[in-house]
Amino acid sequence: MTFCPNFLVSISLMEQMMLHEYFLLTYSVNKVGNTHRAKEISDAVRVDIGKLKKLSELETFSENAARPFTYWQKLEDLETAIKGLIRIEGSNFRDQRNDVISKFSAIFRKALVDNEANSRTTVIKCAVMTESLGDTIEFEVIKD
Repeated sequence: MTFCPNFLVSISLMEQMMLHEYFLLTYSVNKVGNTHRAKEISDAVRVDIGKLKKLSELETFSENAARPFTYWQKLEDLETAIKGLIRIEGSNFRDQRNDVISKFSAIFRKALVDNEANSRTTVIKCAVMTESLGDTIEFEVIKD
């Protein structure tokens, strides 16, 4: 068996760049404008996201979007709050923050696409906290 120190260093650097962390996410699906169609579309998006109560349901909804998550649980008594474990990648704070936003946005964007929502009908406002990224990360998801 050959010892390869460079290989161990590479694994160590990869581990530092990829973290599994607990998260708490809350979101709000908002209709844009006052049309009946915008209300119907936003309601449909809200229902679809509301069905994602466990990791298995997230995997059925979108296998690709579910990959970064090792645990996903909708909180029982809070309609739009989800807790879980997420794999965060990036070599610095900004990259890790953007990675978190990207991974949650992929899930919400799919719900928007599936319901033919766009920036004139629906916006999803999100707030997420993770163990190491500090203050709340707030972002919006729209589909143009």
